[in-house]
Amino acid sequence: MSCGCQLVNHVFTQAPYSFVVVLLCVLFGTLPIGHTGMPLCACVLLGTVATTGFVFFVGAPITSPTGSYDVITELVLRCHANVNLEELREKTVINYNNEETRENTIENVKRGATENAIDVCV
Repeated sequence: MSCGCQLVNHVFTQAPYSFVVVLLCVLFGTLPIGHTGMPLCACVLLGTVATTGFVFFVGAPITSPTGSYDVITELVLRCHANVNLEELREKTVINYNNEETRENTIENVKRGATENAIDVCV
């Protein structure tokens, strides 16, 4: 894949999310509509709120200073060790630190250019 992640690792990390989406669809769509006759609009709204809440409260940022994964992937890794995902965690930490260093360098260059411009004006 273009991001450098192996297909198997991608499936391994994303499969729990697909199971959660299936569970939310059943809980907030199929069951309420089928058994209680709840309006479709209400079920779509509840499902959207539940999915958004799950992403914000359980999901992890794409790049993390610690390289940590989301809660579900961390639990799966505790049960089933995966060397490739551990390597990906290490690479994420390295890339995060390199990006942070690059941003600091750019800020320092901009700050230096601003200070030089002020010196020239004075």
